[in-house]
Parts: sequence; C-alpha cells; structure tokens
Amino acid sequence: MNARLTLLLMAMTAFACTPAPIRLSVLEPGHFHASLVQKYALEGVDSTVRVYAEDGPELQQYLTAIDAFNHRQEQPTHWREEVHIGDAAALLPPAKGREAVILAGNNRHKTRLLHRAVSQGYNVLADKPLAITPEDLDLLEDAYRTATEKGLVIQELMTERTVAGNRALQDWYTAHPIPCGSPEEPAVQMRSVHHFFKQVDGNPLTRPVWYYDIRCQGEGIADVTTHYIDMIFTQCFPGETLQASDILVVEARHWPTRITREQFRQSTGAEDFPADLVPYLRDGVLEVMANGSMLLCIKGVYARIEVIWDYEGTDSFTADYAGFSGSLPADTLSHEDHFRLVMEDFLEYVEGARTQPARERVNTLTKYRIIGEAVRQAGGA
Repeated sequence: MNARLTLLLMAMTAFACTPAPIRLSVLEPGHFHASLVQKYALEGVDSTVRVYAEDGPELQQYLTAIDAFNHRQEQPTHWREEVHIGDAAALLPPAKGREAVILAGNNRHKTRLLHRAVSQGYNVLADKPLAITPEDLDLLEDAYRTATEKGLVIQELMTERTVAGNRALQDWYTAHPIPCGSPEEPAVQMRSVHHFFKQVDGNPLTRPVWYYDIRCQGEGIADVTTHYIDMIFTQCFPGETLQASDILVVEARHWPTRITREQFRQSTGAEDFPADLVPYLRDGVLEVMANGSMLLCIKGVYARIEVIWDYEGTDSFTADYAGFSGSLPADTLSHEDHFRLVMEDFLEYVEGARTQPARERVNTLTKYRIIGEAVRQAGGA
C-alpha cells in the first residue's frame, strides 16, 4: 500500500470516528437565561441553532442578545439562528442523533414543552422552576420516566453549584456532618433579595409582562427557592439520595410585592396592566405574591429559606451554616459566566463523557414535591 493511500485511509478512519456535533434547539426563549448559555462558543456543538417560538418581543430580545455575542470584539461567537415561528410544541420535529433542547421562559408552558421535547427524543437543559403546579409535577415525573427509558438527559440549570464557595461548603460537610439545629435556630438560614428592575450585562433588563403573573412565573417560594433547596441538598447532604419522606415542611408563608403602574411600565415597556393581571390589582397597584419563607426539616436538620422581591436595587444573598468553620474562596466568575460551566457539564452528559448520577432525578422530583407542599401551606394554588 503506497503512502498516499495509507494517509487517505487514516484520514477517513479519523473522520468516521469523530462524532457528529450536538445540535441545539431553543424553545420559547422568554427569559434572558436562554441566551446566556450561548454567551460563549461551545466545543462539539453545531453553530446552527434552531429556534421554535411565537413571534414577539421575547423572541426578539433573545435574538438581539445572540447577535450581540456574535459581534462583540472579544471572543465573538458564530451562532446562526434558524427561526421557526409558531407553537413550539407542535413545530418541534423528532430528534435525529444527538440533539438537545434549551428551555428558559414562561413557566406556565415549560413543563409541557419539557415533556414534549423528551417524548421527541431530545436531551433537555431547563431553567428553573421545572414545575409550579401539581399538574406540572405529574408531567415532570412522566418526562423523567421517558428520559430514563430512552437514555436521555434532563438537567436543571443550577448555576449555584459551580460557585467556588458552594463547592467549599460541600467539601466541608462531606467530612463534617451538619448539626441538626432547631425550629427556633435552624442549622441553615438563607435569605435572598431580588429585584424586578435591574441591569444584566450592563443593560436594563426588560421583563415580559407575564413575569408579574404567578400563574406563569410561579410564586416566589416556587421559583427562587429551587436554587436554595438544591444548595442545601448538594452542600449539606453531598452524594445522598433524598426522598420526599425524608423532608417535612414545618411551616410556610407568603406575602406580596406591590408594583405601581409606572414601575410596571418602566420594567416591561407595556403602557398598562393587561387584563390577565386585573384580578391581582388592589387600589390600582399590582400585588405580586413574590415573597415567602419556608422552614424545612431534612433528615432531622432544620433549614429556613426566605425569598424577597423588591422593585429596584442591588440583589443580595446571605446564608448561615451551623458548624462550618472552613474558608469560602472568592469566586472570580460573574453570575453570567456560570451558565457556561453548567452548559459544559450538561454537554458532557449528552456526549457520554460522564454519566449523570441517578440521584439527580430523585432529588429534583423530591425538591418540587416539597416546594408544592410549601406553596399549599402558604395558601397558594
């Protein structure tokens, strides 16, 4: 065999062994997290991204963000967005090969879209929350069953897991079991303050009108707490599989944030409250059930979580952990940069480079069961 033929055969063999790139589809990108997972180029991912969504300002905001990533001076991306206008669930074709769906948008439809994507053969990376109603939880459970049968990955976009300080806490409680605390002095106490009007990537964030509708976004204790319960699970009970029977919702309550018509106009661009929000108006002011607290007892360990939403200001998060005396390393990455780490982690599961632990499914479903119970106890839907 001559040298030229040998080189040709070697090249053909190498090409045949190179897996096809993962293809991405984005469904109804109504939240800015949908674009943040594409902030950087992703190795092994096709640069053409299929987008299935209804036309409107949310889609345009997503496309504008992607265009900005493509045209920035430092580390520009090269995404080509192939947009299909209409009902995403109806338009999404069956997957061919290794394909993945990104979900970050209206939570009223998210679980249905997740279920549809898995049924069509897609791996799914979904922003929180994955379920905000009992009906959503039933769909989510069925989606996980289908994913297991088909060998697909469902992953929740939990950026907090990649924060350096949180990894340090996980290491500490691997070696030092956490004290139990008490209802009066919980072992873990978390408090977060978020804002409806804020800056993202240096620009004012425009909220979709439905963001103020708890039927679409979910209550505060059904939304932001998804991160904090996940943190307690992964930090204080590292490597453990947690069942709903391991956790008691001791108490839960909620209260509204009052949004004026001018604040609503400033943050959404809409001239007035839509008809869907009229039932939540009190004396011309919108009451959004965005605040809440819950006290949990997890395998005998007490944890309190409080979520606050104000209109404008600087977001903050504080947490106290009993028994912890290690050091919390400073995190050098921005919040936006953690989306790349989560995306890379997800892609390794899709590629088969790593296997997603089975406890991810159990713990995620457990989390949403206890969140549902907390919302019920607080007097929500």
